[in-house]
Amino acid sequence: MARRCRLLPQGYAHHVFNRGNKRQVLFREPQDYLNFLALMVRAERRHVVGLLAYCLMPNHFHLVVRPSTAAELPAYMHWLTSTHVRHTQRRYGTVGEGHLYQARYKNIVIITDLQLITVCRYVESNPLTAGLVSRAEDWPYSSLGRPSGIGPTLADWPLPKPANWAELVNTA
Repeated sequence: MARRCRLLPQGYAHHVFNRGNKRQVLFREPQDYLNFLALMVRAERRHVVGLLAYCLMPNHFHLVVRPSTAAELPAYMHWLTSTHVRHTQRRYGTVGEGHLYQARYKNIVIITDLQLITVCRYVESNPLTAGLVSRAEDWPYSSLGRPSGIGPTLADWPLPKPANWAELVNTA
């Protein structure tokens, strides 16, 4: 059976996510997170995808992106995830032992400003919700907590980010 076509309307942001096969860990140690962030930097040089927010969790990741064209999102994600699989399997000696991801990445189109704020808040609050940190900005593998100069470039939001953003993310 053929795969369903992705919904990729022009000019909208997308919530993109994927997780490890059988919910297995994707990022085993800090270097794995840093390697993925470095791949995101390389991917943004190849494909024009405005990254608005991201969070890497032990067994999954979330991205909020605003691709420049409909073709850029699948090209960016294909390069990013296939390169990540090859690097991870080489690093851990698991080449030929099965899938790293459970399936193709999923994307949800973000239509309204309220949806964008809600999704970005959800993405950046993930480590707090999972109990990995006491404040979301303490998680170094997200757009909220990233150390200066580490990871991919963040694009400007298409609307003003609330002034008290970190407090909103940390509020239940």
